[in-house]
Amino acid sequence: MTGWQRFFLLFLMSIALLICFPQYGDDGKIFLALAFILWTSIIIFFTVIMNLLAIVKVDFLHRLFSLMLLIVMAASLLYYFPLEGDETPYIRLKNKEWPTKEDMQRGAKRLTFSYDFVNKGTKQNHPLKDQMDTVSKIKKRVEDKVQEQIDSFNIVIEDEEEEENTEEKE
Repeated sequence: MTGWQRFFLLFLMSIALLICFPQYGDDGKIFLALAFILWTSIIIFFTVIMNLLAIVKVDFLHRLFSLMLLIVMAASLLYYFPLEGDETPYIRLKNKEWPTKEDMQRGAKRLTFSYDFVNKGTKQNHPLKDQMDTVSKIKKRVEDKVQEQIDSFNIVIEDEEEEENTEEKE
């Protein structure tokens, strides 16, 4: 198993932890980032040591060492990952509180990214309805103000017949 494969398995373990136990806060994110950095550096270090000592050539030792490293990584993530209420996944699993389907759905939902920037922050089925209402209110207000201005000028429009009558009188 190469260092890249171990790194990929660490990544998968981290994602699985976030999906199965979504009751983490900001502390969980910080812990996972730091654990990811720590385990990545340990993976690099042990990969270099294994290549220097030529353990890679002894297949049994190489597989045993890789398996032990993965077990220790998984155990440390489960034992130290902080959840809400000062719990860890290890304590929950020890008390036979397995992740439920709802937990996994909520965890998967927390990891998704929404590309819908138009509907962001709206809680309606028609997010542009509020904007359209605002536009119609603005149009109505502008029309009212224009009408007020026209009325304030006291412009009188005379008909052609009235103009002829006034010219004849003069």
